[in-house]
Amino acid sequence: MYRLPIFLLGTLLLLAACGPLLEEPKATALPPSATPEPQEQRVPLGTEVILNEFSLRIIEVVRPADDLIAATDDFNALPPEGEQYVLLRLSVECLNIETDCDLLWLDYHLEDDRGERYTARLLMFGFEEQGERVLTMDSDIRQGERVEGVIVFSVPRTVDELVFVYSDLVVIGEPSRVVFDLSRQ
Repeated sequence: MYRLPIFLLGTLLLLAACGPLLEEPKATALPPSATPEPQEQRVPLGTEVILNEFSLRIIEVVRPADDLIAATDDFNALPPEGEQYVLLRLSVECLNIETDCDLLWLDYHLEDDRGERYTARLLMFGFEEQGERVLTMDSDIRQGERVEGVIVFSVPRTVDELVFVYSDLVVIGEPSRVVFDLSRQ
């Protein structure tokens, strides 16, 4: 006899308690943080940086590199309309004493001031014939070996602020990250 009113009373209490959950959320302004987010330190060109198993240094930036790449081999395509090639010449040393190193193209990219990322062009021809190593095509580096090579990117012609970001994502422990400043001076 009292089951129905107790059930109804329980249901009403439950709805009253859950009522605020069914309402639309309201935006609330948070007070500004007293400590601003730290800016990532940018490494200048020519600086050698040691990351986990690599020593990495950007020797030269050629921008635009369209003519250089076109002259290297007829199979190298022109950059897409409105874009230009950026060529980085790097020095990389394998510091690992147990195994060879692999400079994976997935671990690095260019990034502009809006946060747009540009991955390396994987196939560039004719550099090997001129004694250059294309690091996206030949990324194996033996223990203790220091190599120099090139990496090519395609970016919009309108982009001035660029950084080269290397993030070793395939490590056990804390991943390494370094940002080289490639901005036009």
